[in-house]
Amino acid sequence: MKPFLHTGRRSGCFILELKKYFRNFIRTLIREAGFSAIAAVDGSSVFFECRAPVINFPRIGSFMDPVHALLLVALGCAAGFINAIAGGGSILTVPALIFLGLDGATANGSNRVAVVIQSFSAILSFRREKIAAFRHSLRYGLYTLPGGIAGALLAVRITDATFKIILGILMIVIVSTLFIPINRNRSAGVASWWIYPALVGIGLYGGFLQIGVGFMIMAALYHLEKLDLVLVNVHKVFLMLCFTLPALLVFLFSGHVDWLYGLTLSAGNAFGAWWGAKVTVRGGEKIIRLVVTAAAVLMALKLFNVF
Repeated sequence: MKPFLHTGRRSGCFILELKKYFRNFIRTLIREAGFSAIAAVDGSSVFFECRAPVINFPRIGSFMDPVHALLLVALGCAAGFINAIAGGGSILTVPALIFLGLDGATANGSNRVAVVIQSFSAILSFRREKIAAFRHSLRYGLYTLPGGIAGALLAVRITDATFKIILGILMIVIVSTLFIPINRNRSAGVASWWIYPALVGIGLYGGFLQIGVGFMIMAALYHLEKLDLVLVNVHKVFLMLCFTLPALLVFLFSGHVDWLYGLTLSAGNAFGAWWGAKVTVRGGEKIIRLVVTAAAVLMALKLFNVF
């Protein structure tokens, strides 16, 4: 094994405690990212030997029940369309993946494949409609990256019924704010400093769970940046790509991505997102509010176990 870090000679209890803390922190970080690590202290040096986990690529000859495939493509179309215009599409796809036999973590990770491809599709569709703001989208996206990575590394299993109730209420509140008139006296695009911590928090939630993050992005950009809802959606699909891509890598390296299911779902998501972006541009804020309301009600009902 090769030395990872040389800390010099022992110089008292403080150095020893610092080594111990650093060693435990790195071991925990690597383990949470899905790596197997061996650490040892020999004299004044800390050693690491890391073994990368196996990535579960689909095997040649792998197949899926045609009915399951059609179900995933159909749900993907609906989710992609909803996500491009509003948010909450993953409330349809993640439970469907679990219903088809994937565990919760793998369903969450496999859904990220579809979200990444869906985001690319929506971005290209907006570009074809000659609506793009890559420079501003990238600036927003950079603030979501740290939170997205941290959220995916945490990967807490969300099964608590109380959380579902809180999230359902939160979705209703967030969507309701989209109907509150905003003061556009401040020029669009002039940033409120609150947008930056908000984006970090959004990235954290998006990397952590994903479900409903589109509503949070829309509320933040609509109220803090005073943007119209069409431009909000243009930024939203780019932001989702920014924090979902590194989150997908965390799930991938931890062995929680089923590529066969993820790519099948992606076919539907990409198609739905392409047309969702076109409807956003041509329908304007009126159609966006309509779809947002329907999606939020659907998501809240699902979280409250109405169906």
